[in-house]
Amino acid sequence: MKLGAILVKNKELEKCSKMRKIVLYIVEQIKNIDVSKMRLHPEFIKFICEIIENQVPKKGKDKNLDDMDKMELFIEVYKEIHSNEDQIHEAKSVVEFLLGNKMIKKTSYGTIIWYLVKKNCLRLVSLN
Repeated sequence: MKLGAILVKNKELEKCSKMRKIVLYIVEQIKNIDVSKMRLHPEFIKFICEIIENQVPKKGKDKNLDDMDKMELFIEVYKEIHSNEDQIHEAKSVVEFLLGNKMIKKTSYGTIIWYLVKKNCLRLVSLN
């Protein structure tokens, strides 16, 4: 029997890989926060959701990731932090409340550029 590699990229595998990278990135970003106290705090949940919002590309930009579910991504991040199923369900309802009131927003490019300019200018000033 002859076995050969499949030459076609698997869309689902690529999506899972990208999701896992985003989950690990978010966990890395919040590792210095005491999550036991912030478990269901709306600002903490909003912080996680806004990271997801900024990391997941818009539909149409990356055709392989168009069907990435942001709520599923949030649940995966929350599972990394808290394994309790009740807490995950409660956090999910907080996310639905935040989404319903349009409180989760993508960071504008202007804000990102301003942050990078300030960061680099402060670095240059501190070097002198």
